[in-house]
Amino acid sequence: MTDFLDQLNEALAGQYRVERELGRGGAAIIYLAHDLKHDRTVALKVLRPDLALSLGSERFLREIMIAARLSHPHILPVHDSGSNKGFLYYAMPFVEGQSLRERIEEGDTIDIDDVVSLLHDLLDALQHAHQRGIVHRDIKPGNVMLSGRHALVMDFGVAKALSAAARSETDDSMGVVLGTPTYMAPEQASADPNIDHRADLYAVGALAYEMLTGQPPFPGTSAQQVLAAHVTETPTPVQAGRPDIPPVLAHLVMRCLEKDPSLRYQTADEAIEVLDSLKPRTSRRGVPAHTTEETVLPAIRRRRRNWAVIAMVVGVLAVAGTVLLRGPAAVEASGRPVIVVLPFANLGSTEDEFFANGITDAITARLAVLGNLGVISRTSASQFSADANTAGEIGEALGADYILEGTVQRERPGDPTSKVRVIPLLIRVSDETHMWASVYDEDMTDIFRVQSDIAERVARALDVALLEPERASMGRRPTSNLEAYDLYLRGHEYLVGNAGNGDANARRIAIDFFERAISLDGTFALAWAELSLAHIWLYHNFVDASDNRLAMAKASVDTAMLLAPEEPTVHLAMGHYHFWGSEPDPVRALREFEQVTEREPNNASARSFMAELLAATNQWGRALENAALAADLDP
Repeated sequence: MTDFLDQLNEALAGQYRVERELGRGGAAIIYLAHDLKHDRTVALKVLRPDLALSLGSERFLREIMIAARLSHPHILPVHDSGSNKGFLYYAMPFVEGQSLRERIEEGDTIDIDDVVSLLHDLLDALQHAHQRGIVHRDIKPGNVMLSGRHALVMDFGVAKALSAAARSETDDSMGVVLGTPTYMAPEQASADPNIDHRADLYAVGALAYEMLTGQPPFPGTSAQQVLAAHVTETPTPVQAGRPDIPPVLAHLVMRCLEKDPSLRYQTADEAIEVLDSLKPRTSRRGVPAHTTEETVLPAIRRRRRNWAVIAMVVGVLAVAGTVLLRGPAAVEASGRPVIVVLPFANLGSTEDEFFANGITDAITARLAVLGNLGVISRTSASQFSADANTAGEIGEALGADYILEGTVQRERPGDPTSKVRVIPLLIRVSDETHMWASVYDEDMTDIFRVQSDIAERVARALDVALLEPERASMGRRPTSNLEAYDLYLRGHEYLVGNAGNGDANARRIAIDFFERAISLDGTFALAWAELSLAHIWLYHNFVDASDNRLAMAKASVDTAMLLAPEEPTVHLAMGHYHFWGSEPDPVRALREFEQVTEREPNNASARSFMAELLAATNQWGRALENAALAADLDP
């Protein structure tokens, strides 16, 4: 070793003074050296002599030169590279700290917030490189340096150069020259010549798996065994080795580890978007990192209000000569448990956000039929997320005893033959216990069964008795045409979801989607009902207060009523028609909203309209009761 160091110092005389070895891998040895020209300490990486001979200086220097063009805060830059007397080397900044490999080998569990932060840095660096056509090919803990709480990725370009050398190496060196078996994507393990940037994303999944659990996804006893596992075996779910992993993070890891590159994230940016929902992450074990009362309460105060109902309640209070100070605890005081269904996180394509929101709304609607369970409305639930707020914050703000959160991932958006994965998690607010969780990996044809099964399992977990009419309502299938259902969910998002945003144009887009859904399934009552709601919205907001618009609203809701007279949304649409039409019929409107609450006791919208109509007919007691319930369900 001393001879080798002496030879290296002789070869690099006048450029570097090589002081001592820092570490070694299968392909190179890293030395601490002093850059004489620039008077700075560097890490000098010197290729193994046999690899240097096989590779040749021209190819090596060309690949290093390409990598040296990368300039990013989380990429360890290349200061210099060269070839002298058979030595191939490159110089990098010397980082005071440790490698991620050293951190993992310390044995202590890495905090989840730190894992999220390090993955964010790593993926950000990869996105920068991938956009410039550079694939790392050897992402592993030994190639990630830790500087403070940040990650620095090194060795861009080296793996590609070494891969070229593999063709002239013996079989004994294949594990070295093609990457590191523990983190190698299946396409690398099977020597696919068309490897692209998605191989790096697989390696990120393997690295993240090890950071979280202390073990790689496929430990193995030999390189051959590990390579075979990457190609043929499914890793144990990462939650099995670390139960406290947030579902969003767990499924980010498992999606990166998909065998088929087309099922992984297609860019590092897609994975970063998922991480952004966790960063800064709120720990369920204590105080949130950046979310405080000052940030949560203004969000609650910004909720949308039905100002007509608020004015009515003020009038009721004045006439009744009393002060109504009912908070979220009011539902709880009624003796029934209260649950909030938080927006399920979309782990699929970014264009599939509407699908995850639609599944959330469908599960909420199925739970809303349970008279012995209080269900917080969508408008209040959407103000919060599992990763931005603690269970305690959500419970206190909404008066919820339980939280249902989860993730949704569709394999191929818009394809009725696609697979879909839904992972619900039920949490008790008082002690943040995970009461129930499950993984549904199903065909899209079973999506309605999944929705009803989740609702029934939640009811059983909360010991809520299921009456037969409630069970039947929870198990309903709105359509048998999955393409029509996809179009309906898109329209639903523009009508009541984030895409709507009170915009008239959004309602017109919703109408288009509903009409396309109906063209595929003319018996789709929910689509007819929400089509009527979109028309009546345009009418009563004076966007198009024409007789024709009103006639389209009436024709749509009449069709819906013929198709599904038991469906709550149909009665809600009919109530809106008689509430907002050119000749309002308060008696008929009240009867329709009562029909809604009989079938769906937790419908806050129907209860608020009932309160206004009851007040208008001097039925103050019932008006107060429904106004209070509406406020409790949509605080």
